[in-house]
Amino acid sequence: MRFKLTLHDLTKTHLKQLDAVSDRYIRKWLKIPPCATTAVIHSQTSLNIKSVCHLYKECHSIAHATSRIQADKNVYAALDSCLDHERTWTRILSITTYAEDK
Repeated sequence: MRFKLTLHDLTKTHLKQLDAVSDRYIRKWLKIPPCATTAVIHSQTSLNIKSVCHLYKECHSIAHATSRIQADKNVYAALDSCLDHERTWTRILSITTYAEDK
């Protein structure tokens, strides 16, 4: 799952939909009522099951950091161009800007 999340770019809407589907099935498997919150599922002090959105951000941030560390001047230029382009986005979650800002 991490590999597939690293390869593909997803919109905020698709990430929310994937989170909702995964939460629904996790609740079903754990026999948690639908009215309960997912805080117990994703909390670090309890089950610590990462959401799809969290995994997506983590995978892309690691891939971006690895690219920055092992890059030559052509890759740096491509990453900087991508960063300039993605800073203008409002509807798509830009992992490049997220990784650069962290």
